[in-house]
Amino acid sequence: MKPVAHGAVFTRTPSRDLSSRVAVASLAALALLLAPGAVRAPAQGGAPRPTWQVGDTWTYQVTTPAARDQPVQLVDRVLRRFPLDRGYEMISLGFTVAVDADLGIFHFKRGETIETFSPPVRVFVWPLENGRRWEARSNATVMARGRGQDTIQVFRAFSVEREETVTVPAGAFLAYKVVERDEKGILREESWYAPSVKWYARRVLYTAQGREEARAELSAFALH
Repeated sequence: MKPVAHGAVFTRTPSRDLSSRVAVASLAALALLLAPGAVRAPAQGGAPRPTWQVGDTWTYQVTTPAARDQPVQLVDRVLRRFPLDRGYEMISLGFTVAVDADLGIFHFKRGETIETFSPPVRVFVWPLENGRRWEARSNATVMARGRGQDTIQVFRAFSVEREETVTVPAGAFLAYKVVERDEKGILREESWYAPSVKWYARRVLYTAQGREEARAELSAFALH
């Protein structure tokens, strides 16, 4: 099974629909390592943008509808911080991703394919609050060896539906449920962002037809 990536960000063709949706976003301001399974209330006034450290890791069990009993383990890891608080480079579900200080995605590398986004895709708007809505618009430049260069417009609409407790293999976490739709209004992703772990507790990705494509659930994490 191929790794999956965030539907809000990456350009799509039928042949790479599953392998070009990696995600990048974060919540909270806690710097301490929290015990798995701890349910914590979000900060008053919503979740502020997080601060990551090199070496922060999140491990996921990833499944598809056809293989629920055959999970694949994938690890997200912060590789480096850019100078002057300009953002981060990380591995996310198997791909290399670069984000700015507000976690807007501006670079994505998948094998020999490189995608850049101008302006960066705003996967989250800070502070993240229940009921908040926003749109992300960007021009994606796609460069692939032997296939030249293409420019594609990217659009996604986001909404924070509610705060709720989500239970995953790593434990139970209070999270913001974020829904993402494409330009046609089709559901592309549901994510549960847990401020106490500074990343996703669960993500459910959908195809361009609105069918479930893959599910990732947090099984372990380590913050520095």
